[in-house]
Amino acid sequence: MSPEERIALAVQALMHHNQQCTHPNDRWFISGNTIAQMSGTNPATKVKPWLDDHPDVAHAIDQHNDDMQTTNPHHNRGKEKEELKAIYQSFEQGVAALNLYL
Repeated sequence: MSPEERIALAVQALMHHNQQCTHPNDRWFISGNTIAQMSGTNPATKVKPWLDDHPDVAHAIDQHNDDMQTTNPHHNRGKEKEELKAIYQSFEQGVAALNLYL
C-alpha cells in the first residue's frame, strides 16, 4: 500500500474510531502528526502535501475535530501512540473483510 493510501486510510480510521467512542477522552485530535504516526509516514513530506492536495479532506478533518470536541492537540496527551497502530490495523482488517463481500 502506498503512503498516500495509508494516509487516506488513517484519516478514515481515526474518524471512525472517534465516532464510535462513547467517552470524549478516548477520542483523538486528528492532525498531520497523528495521521503520520498512524500511517507510518512523515508529517512534513507526506501528510502535509497530501492534505494540501485534498483540501476537502482537510476541511472534513477540521469539521470532525469540532464535532468530536477534539479541537486542541493537547487532547492527545497521555494517550499511548501504539494505540494508533492498533486502531489502524483493526480498521484495515475490517475494510479488507468488507471488500471480500463486495
